[in-house]
Amino acid sequence: MKNKGEEDMTIQVNGESIFTKETANVKMAEVIECPDCAFEFGVIHEQSDRKGLYTCPNCEAANYEALYLQQQKEIREAADLHLKAILELQRIQSLVSKVDDSVHRPIGVALVELEEKFQKIHDEWSK
Repeated sequence: MKNKGEEDMTIQVNGESIFTKETANVKMAEVIECPDCAFEFGVIHEQSDRKGLYTCPNCEAANYEALYLQQQKEIREAADLHLKAILELQRIQSLVSKVDDSVHRPIGVALVELEEKFQKIHDEWSK
């Protein structure tokens, strides 16, 4: 970040701001190397809530990428499973014969008819 009165020492190349060591403020900084991937970064980038502990941004990016790829795989698998379920239901529907309209009636009507039949049988047995 430049201070008030300082001129911008970056140049634009293909939409990217770039600069050289000679045009930037060079500071002496401690650098830490990740023991896993050898990425180097300034010790100023310690975890904000845990002093003296570091998370490698390179490894963290790789972990996020791996997590993203795993989630994409799970989404594809879920979509495939969903499609298979739909196709199986359609297959089952094609096997079920359609009921004639004369036989097909609302459940309430069928229950009333069953109750009447039960009552009739009950009355006959009660005699």
